[in-house]
Amino acid sequence: MRSDTRSLGASILALTLLSTAHARPVDGWLRVTAAFSPNNAVAGQSVTFNYSVLSDAGDPECSVSGIPGYNGADSSYTFTAASSLTARITCTDSSMTRSVSANLTVQAGNPAPTVSVGYSPSAIYTGQSSTLSWSSQYATSCSSTGSASISSTSGSQSVTPSSNQSVTVTCSGPGGSNSQTANLTVSPPPPPAPTVIVIPTPSTLWGPGWVTFANIVQNATNCGGSAMGMQYVTMSQMFMLTCSGPGGSTTGIGWVTVFPPIGGNSVAPQTTPTLPAAEKAPNLMPLGISLKSKSMSFFRPDLNGDGLKDLIVFDSSSRTAYVLLNRNGSFPRIDKTIPHINALQSIRSVTVPPVDGHAISVSTDK
Repeated sequence: MRSDTRSLGASILALTLLSTAHARPVDGWLRVTAAFSPNNAVAGQSVTFNYSVLSDAGDPECSVSGIPGYNGADSSYTFTAASSLTARITCTDSSMTRSVSANLTVQAGNPAPTVSVGYSPSAIYTGQSSTLSWSSQYATSCSSTGSASISSTSGSQSVTPSSNQSVTVTCSGPGGSNSQTANLTVSPPPPPAPTVIVIPTPSTLWGPGWVTFANIVQNATNCGGSAMGMQYVTMSQMFMLTCSGPGGSTTGIGWVTVFPPIGGNSVAPQTTPTLPAAEKAPNLMPLGISLKSKSMSFFRPDLNGDGLKDLIVFDSSSRTAYVLLNRNGSFPRIDKTIPHINALQSIRSVTVPPVDGHAISVSTDK
C-alpha cells in the first residue's frame, strides 16, 4: 500500500513538472521592437533602422520588409532616405511569431526652414525678467533684428528691459528662409496692496473692559469695519478692518480674549472668540467642503469691498483654512488655501488684488 502511494505521488509530480515545462505566457514571451533614427528626415539624409528581439526559445529568425535592399539579416541598417516608408519586421521562435512596424517620414529635399520664437512670460512689470527662446528646423543659420541679437539656430537668453521690445528672427537654409516675430510687453509695476494690521490694546482682558485699536494702515484710501476707535468688550471676539486702495483690498483681523475677573467665580475663561453673527451656510459640497461638519467654522467678511459677503472657512481636523470670494452670489472655487494653522485666530490679514483671478495673499502669526 505504501509503495502504491509513493508511485501515485511520483506520477502526480511528473505530470506537474511536465505541465509547468510546457506552460507559456500567452503574451509578451517573444518581444520585438523596431525604430528609425531619426524617424522624420529630409530626402538624402542618413537614417538608421534598428530592431531588437528577446526570446526564451533560442535564437528567433527575423525578416524585414519595406526597406529596399535590406532583409533583416543584421539588427542595424543605415541607408539614405529617399521617401516615406513603413518597415515591418517578423520574428519567429520555436513556438510563436511576432510582427511590429516602424514608420519613417521623409520630406522632399531642401524644405523651407521653420522658425519658432517667443518670450516667456510675454508680459512683465518693469524690473522683472523674461526669457527669449528660439529654435529652427532645416536651417543652417539664423539672425535677428530688433531688441535682441542672436546668431545660432536655437537658444535662449534672459532679458530685463525697461520698455516694450520686439525681435524678429530670420533663419535660412538650402530650402530658403523664414521669419517670425515675438513681442514683450513691459508695464509699470502695480500699486502696492494696502497693509492693514489690527492691534487691539489690550488684547487680553480680565473681565469686561475697554479696548483701543491702534491699527497700522498703509497704501489705503478708505477703511471700514469693527476694529476702530475705542470699544467696550464683554466677551472674547474677533474684530475686522477692511481697507481698499489702488492696489486692492486688505482685511486685517484682530482677536480679543476676555477671561473672568481675578478673584471672581470659577467659570472657565472664554478663550474661543465669538465670530460675527452666524449666517446661512452656503453649499460648498461641489468643492468638497461641508460647512455642517463639527470640525468646520466660518465667518463671512466682505474681503474686497464689493458689497458681497465672502468666506473664510477653518477645518480644525486638517488644520487648514480656505478663502472663497463671493462671485455674484455663488462660490465657484477655492481662491486660497492656508495649511498648517492651529485656529482661525492665526489669520491676521487677507489681501485681495484689484483684478479677479490674481493671487490672494494671507498673513498668519504661525
